[in-house]
Amino acid sequence: MIRYAFQLALIAISIIGFFTFTNFLYKGFCLWTLGAFVGAIARDLGWLWRIKKAWPFTEKIIDWRIVKELAEGKKSADNKMQGTS
Repeated sequence: MIRYAFQLALIAISIIGFFTFTNFLYKGFCLWTLGAFVGAIARDLGWLWRIKKAWPFTEKIIDWRIVKELAEGKKSADNKMQGTS
């Protein structure tokens, strides 16, 4: 949560700085920061879109019984799956 608060504060400072500073170097840094933020958002949204698109296939190939056992601590992750060598 602190990470997101820091990112939001950095974006707010960049926006305020862009309209406050008259020096082109500072304005350039502010625009660069905003561009990096927009690029990160676009990257993350693209990743989410690809995961959503691939989910029907992923759901079919996952052995949910093993996932449940791992989540409950009944089975260790380093055990070999049955039927593999």
